[in-house]
Amino acid sequence: MIFPGFFDTARARYDATTAQVFGEIGYGLSLGRVALEPFAGLAWARLDTGRFGETAAAAPRRWSASATTRMSATPRSAAASPPALPCSTTCS
Repeated sequence: MIFPGFFDTARARYDATTAQVFGEIGYGLSLGRVALEPFAGLAWARLDTGRFGETAAAAPRRWSASATTRMSATPRSAAASPPALPCSTTCS
């Protein structure tokens, strides 16, 4: 940090870790020429930040550790049918 009449060097130490788990489960159904698959996704994520410390002569800063956890569930479904193919001369 440099500006007229002032000079200082700041040093910092910090760390953080993350973890994430994700999964899906579904079940396929056949309804005539249409395929249907209802499924659900579940996700869990966590962020842990350790203490943060900055050393500087004029303005040292410190933050405490924190943790954030998030979980989400997503229900969905997918449907498909065979494409309509163009007939050749042998179509009946």
